[in-house]
Amino acid sequence: MAEIHILKTKACPSCPKAVLMVRKVVDGMKGVTVRETYVDSPEGQKLAHKYHMTAAPTILVGEKVVSVGVPSETSLRTAIEKALRS
Repeated sequence: MAEIHILKTKACPSCPKAVLMVRKVVDGMKGVTVRETYVDSPEGQKLAHKYHMTAAPTILVGEKVVSVGVPSETSLRTAIEKALRS
């Protein structure tokens, strides 16, 4: 199982694109969950601090930051498939 977590802000112009890319890549994948968290929420603030978030969107696969900004489809797919094999 792989959890993808998208840390985002409400004012971020790239965040909706990142969410769409993640949703496109995981469509049809079994064992993958996607969570979205705004960094201005209490949970988001904790996660932003924990992962040293420097920009939005920040995308985590499991406990690993795999992208800051909108990821390429290939790099995101590779990170997710690697997490699923672990």
